[in-house]
Amino acid sequence: MLLSDLPAGEALDRVVDLSVNELLGGNQLEESNPSEWIPVLKRLLNISRVPDEKGKALITYTIQNETVPILLPSPAAKEIRTELSQTPDPVIHAYATIETLLPIPYQTTNRY
Repeated sequence: MLLSDLPAGEALDRVVDLSVNELLGGNQLEESNPSEWIPVLKRLLNISRVPDEKGKALITYTIQNETVPILLPSPAAKEIRTELSQTPDPVIHAYATIETLLPIPYQTTNRY
């Protein structure tokens, strides 16, 4: 289930907690294959971003043309950011800090 498919509420909160905790809690991929793990982290960061006007227009266009959008900005963006910024993992913490200090708009294309 994608975070972007759930409306705000208890179900979304549970999925966010599970997704973030899986990434933060002893994910072996971080150590065994960092080149596969970083894109996962970047996708999670991306859905916690606010889209700029260009991004909003592209999202609207995609939805209107009946294409199924995936990994849209999450209604749980604030919760995702909070979880990521409070992790003891230095890599995740660094990415979350950069995202806070230098906000990047939601990326509508996969640039990872």
